[in-house]
Amino acid sequence: MAEGHGLYHVKENIHFWIYARGSITESQEHFICAKDTGLKQKDEQEALMKQSVELIKSLNGYIGFLRKQISPK
Repeated sequence: MAEGHGLYHVKENIHFWIYARGSITESQEHFICAKDTGLKQKDEQEALMKQSVELIKSLNGYIGFLRKQISPK
């Protein structure tokens, strides 16, 4: 995520964070597979999912903030 901080153009920064959000959702799928195959316990998987959902919410807020920088209303 530090990569996104170094981007100077707002649109480029937004694009980066959208990809980061996609990576989090991909990780969520891995958490499910880890539980299903027995690599993680259900409570561990649930904790990881909860943290990832909170991170996605934070990213959505930040992406919204950046979009307002482009076209403030």
